[in-house]
Amino acid sequence: MPVDKAGDLTSTTTVAFWASIILYSLFSSSMLLVNKLTLSYLAFPSTVSFIQIIAAVAIIRGASVFNLLGDVDALEKDKVMPYLFYVVLFALALLANMKSLQHANVETVIVFRSLTPAAVALLDPAFLERDLPSPRSWLALAVIVAGAAAYAFEDAQFHEMGLSAYAWPTFYLVIIATEMTYGKLIVHAVDMKSRIWGPTYYTNALSSPVMLFLVWANGEATRLSAGPPDVEPAGLLLLGFSCVVGTGISFAGWWCRSQTSATTYTLVGVMNKFLTILANVMVWDKHATPRGIVALLVCLGGGMLYRQAPLRDVGKPRLRLALAGDAFKRSLAAAWAVVEPSLPGGGGRRRGGGRARRGGGGQVAHRLADAA
Repeated sequence: MPVDKAGDLTSTTTVAFWASIILYSLFSSSMLLVNKLTLSYLAFPSTVSFIQIIAAVAIIRGASVFNLLGDVDALEKDKVMPYLFYVVLFALALLANMKSLQHANVETVIVFRSLTPAAVALLDPAFLERDLPSPRSWLALAVIVAGAAAYAFEDAQFHEMGLSAYAWPTFYLVIIATEMTYGKLIVHAVDMKSRIWGPTYYTNALSSPVMLFLVWANGEATRLSAGPPDVEPAGLLLLGFSCVVGTGISFAGWWCRSQTSATTYTLVGVMNKFLTILANVMVWDKHATPRGIVALLVCLGGGMLYRQAPLRDVGKPRLRLALAGDAFKRSLAAAWAVVEPSLPGGGGRRRGGGRARRGGGGQVAHRLADAA
């Protein structure tokens, strides 16, 4: 996924561009294996995820106290609200993913995840000041869609269950596309002293109640209250290592998101699913036919053709898609102006530290309005 020559990345940021992608891919690929091994010793997936999230919060906060990561932003009301919406999207994506896996097989979920770059490619110019993808990039996205269509034809569950097998995966696609676009927006719209570790800390801290609820909802709290599991030392070592990898993937994900467009970041996530497919074929017995696997590889291989779209040239006429996005931004800012005064601590602009400040949700809404 190289950058267009007409793109906005300089030689300095190109190094960061590729380094962030490589680091994110390494952590993403290793996380699957580490989690699989950890769960073989401790069969409490929600509990393991909750421990990993709490560990990430503790690692980041502790490293900040000892000045190993610089001054990482503490939780502040002005910044929490926009990240709360991101966490809501994260929780919905988690729910949609679990429901999708319940009603369809792993490859079906991966294919629908592979369709998200096409959706984000339209949201990028509408909300994030990007041009539309080049013809080559549209061809790449078309290859992904074609591979997904070929896979669906080979999917036995489609013939057995029809469209009902694809209801949750479709919802998953919509939520992921929204999450990817909004995540890119808040990286730049919310002022953080620590641009990468700040979002990493916020998302983990605010996600912990969600995961704690899932521990209860999935019945793991009841099982644990009946007696702590007997975990071998190797399992505890793997759990500790998974916490380090989990913190790493959180950091690498936000770094990669800050260095790439929303569409490119989405594509990187899709490409990382390649190892998931290999693991699924080798480890689990619920996988696609050989022709289905080929179709899936075609779907993922299309991502290799993609070229990141440059930032929009302000001297050119605005796209209709961008104009529609501008109208939505203005509507959102106007709605927030009505809602904000009624919120606790609301009242629009406030003064603190000698300068005017907006609430966290106001930062995002007004940044959208200013962009429009």
